[in-house]
Amino acid sequence: MRKLLLSLLLLAAVAVSAQDETTDLTLMKDFQSATISLTTGKLLKVPLANIFLKNATLLYMSGTKTKQANMATVAAVDFGQRHFLNVDGKMAELLTTVADNQLLDVCLIDMEAYKQQVRNANVITNLTLDENVGVTSVELLPGDERTLPIVHHYYFRLGDRLVNVHERTLKRSLTKAQRRQLDVQMALPDFSWTSVESLKRLLRAISTAR
Repeated sequence: MRKLLLSLLLLAAVAVSAQDETTDLTLMKDFQSATISLTTGKLLKVPLANIFLKNATLLYMSGTKTKQANMATVAAVDFGQRHFLNVDGKMAELLTTVADNQLLDVCLIDMEAYKQQVRNANVITNLTLDENVGVTSVELLPGDERTLPIVHHYYFRLGDRLVNVHERTLKRSLTKAQRRQLDVQMALPDFSWTSVESLKRLLRAISTAR
């Protein structure tokens, strides 16, 4: 029984380590200059900004302090060539556009996988991402070498509809012709719901389905 339990724990550890990981609490390793599009239509340029991986919110530097933006006032943000849109209070990266449709990616720390890592290693640690983190201010710990598992939540914006990229939810949002294209794409040997290239091909297929 002990050997079986040990084997199951090892399998769980391997499954968790197979996903993307980071040692940073932000999407980009360093804070960068950004142009923020406000819901009022105004543009705001900030010298140092980033995306917080705990909740995909926008961070910016104010003097020596790291602050969290009021997401209700943020419509979009550009970091050079990377464009992010506010999707339900989270910054989602625009990966591609086909006609009026878009593929979006919300990148977050996978807290469940992280907790499983901690349980498997029998380590008690403080991630400093507890419920005491303020609405307008967060504490980041540079140089902390924790390894954090990352999860990507993909969405299709089909016209004015936002759809979670998952077979069941997607099929309910597609026309008959689009569902046929979905079946064709899923039948391809290299198709994967976690592959950006697969999802780009899928978006092209359903966007041109007639």
